[in-house]
Amino acid sequence: MKKLVKFLTRKGSYALGLAIASLVGGLVSAVVLAAIPDASGTIHSCYKNSTGTLKIIDSASATCSGSETALNWSQGGKTPLRTNPAGADLSDSNMVYWDLSNTNFTGTDFSRSVLKNTNFTSSNLSSANMTGSNAEKTNFTSSNLSNSNFTGANLKAAIFLGSTLSNANFTNSNLNSVDLSGRNLSSLNLSNVDLTNANLSGITFGSGQTISAIFGNTNLNSVNLTGLNFYLAQFNGQNLSGRDLSGSKFESTNIQAGSNFSNANLSGTGTGVGFSIIDSNLSGANLSGQSFIGGSGFDNDNFTNTNFTNAHFAQGYYLEATSTYTGANFTGATWDNVICPDLTNSNDNGNTCIGHIAI
Repeated sequence: MKKLVKFLTRKGSYALGLAIASLVGGLVSAVVLAAIPDASGTIHSCYKNSTGTLKIIDSASATCSGSETALNWSQGGKTPLRTNPAGADLSDSNMVYWDLSNTNFTGTDFSRSVLKNTNFTSSNLSSANMTGSNAEKTNFTSSNLSNSNFTGANLKAAIFLGSTLSNANFTNSNLNSVDLSGRNLSSLNLSNVDLTNANLSGITFGSGQTISAIFGNTNLNSVNLTGLNFYLAQFNGQNLSGRDLSGSKFESTNIQAGSNFSNANLSGTGTGVGFSIIDSNLSGANLSGQSFIGGSGFDNDNFTNTNFTNAHFAQGYYLEATSTYTGANFTGATWDNVICPDLTNSNDNGNTCIGHIAI
């Protein structure tokens, strides 16, 4: 909060009398006030880097020392900043509902700051540090966010329309309900991000891009989902009925909680270590050539008429009897140490679960 009060004024408020009184304890003499603001309407101050102390100065007769940073306010008008904030340390600040549009924040540190509903429209935030910030409903329309770091940030319902996102890092961030429609996400780090209720219609993923995300009621219309690497991903109640995800990998990934992948194409030869399907509908889906490996399995799923031809089941994978396999095709499937629906082991059944599945 100290850094904010010492650096910014809210557009349209400019209660500088109160700001000055709070910052200097009302100990500003009449002589100094006569030169503050200066003739251009600017208030000059010096920020003590080591202590966070701020003092208002008469720029005509005083300057900041080497251990201080010069910070300047505009007394009025549309632009709240006189000092270029690029590279400034604004960590742990509170800027709720501030209008910071059309401003250069290149390399600025906003880590752990509260930025809810703040307006960064058309601002340059390239290489900015937003780690751990709360930027819920923040407006980044047409802003430059290239190489910015949003690790652990809360970006729920933030607006990114027309923004530049190349090489941005969203690791562990909350992107619930964001609108990223039409954006190219191929260079983004999307490790452990929450994309529940997000609008990703028309977005572009890179070929083989690793996506460790939570999907739930996520709009993925007109998105190419083939050849991706879903790692530690979760599909919670996600509807991808009839979609093509062929060639994609599903390592340590869960399709669960009422997800609908009926008639979807999940065929491929990629590893499926830890690929679980629980409480979901994959009737008529194509899972041919897919791998199901490790201590995960199928539980309470609909696999009616599902294509498992040439699929590989191994290393303790289990097929629960609670799932429906009516009409499923297991031609050419391989079985190695698999728990069949009748609780027998495929290795004791001639390396197969056929005859131990109600098909």
